[in-house]
Amino acid sequence: MYDYTEDGDAAAVWAQWALLQPNLRIVDTETTDLYDAEVIEVAVMDGLGATLLHSRVRPVHRIAYDATEAHGITADLLRDAPDFRVIYPDLRRVLDGGYVVIYNADFDTPILNRSAELWSLPNFPMQPYCAMLAYAAYYGDWSDYHGSYKWQKLTAAARRFGISTRGAHGALADARMTVGVLQGMAGYVKRPSHGQGS
Repeated sequence: MYDYTEDGDAAAVWAQWALLQPNLRIVDTETTDLYDAEVIEVAVMDGLGATLLHSRVRPVHRIAYDATEAHGITADLLRDAPDFRVIYPDLRRVLDGGYVVIYNADFDTPILNRSAELWSLPNFPMQPYCAMLAYAAYYGDWSDYHGSYKWQKLTAAARRFGISTRGAHGALADARMTVGVLQGMAGYVKRPSHGQGS
């Protein structure tokens, strides 16, 4: 059973606080690859789950086969999509001054900036908070080997709170799941037992 550790409680308090921020921005992206990637879909939601921005994006470089296997987005689907420089002004407007939360921020943030750099656009002036690290502490599965809490997949975190994972690995669905996980951590849905669900 989950033992309600101090770190888990702190993560729950953080989630409560984050959801109270009127400028909360939940961001998710889908990308061309895991490394040296570009954004090919981006979604931004507020803390209530309202969509503030959602767009597919035509990349400069090709989409890796493994990436398409994960998210199902092909070059053909992006043929008529705007490129990143077209969506950049709207994305900056939505994110500037926002309290930005991303599930696995260390992955998405550099890719957003790399996509901007490909068009000689400024990086995004944000220091996002990582919902994945917060949920790892909340869930409480410690790794002695890594000296930290084990990361949990977004879909697994969502299922533990009874949140639908339909459309997983799409930016909009993943942003919606992240909102739900924050709400779950904050206590708006029943707190799960450690190890419950998969």
